[in-house]
Amino acid sequence: MTAAEILEELRKLSPSERLGVLEAALRLTREEMRQAEQPSNAAEDQSYQALASKIVLPKHAIASDLRGAAVVDSEDFYDLGTKSE
Repeated sequence: MTAAEILEELRKLSPSERLGVLEAALRLTREEMRQAEQPSNAAEDQSYQALASKIVLPKHAIASDLRGAAVVDSEDFYDLGTKSE
């Protein structure tokens, strides 16, 4: 069916029937568009994740080296002298 034939058939319907057909057509179109977009969005997410890991990993390696050199005090930070000796 051509677009002109579809429009001609729509003219034969009542306004409420025509509106129902148009709403159904819009739902189908939206669903198809969402399905077509999903793979590209997943690919974009993966590329952003890869880029983020390239940026973060070197900085994380530097930070973990610094943590290894830190001296950790064995006393409680909030020690108010309540230890029993």
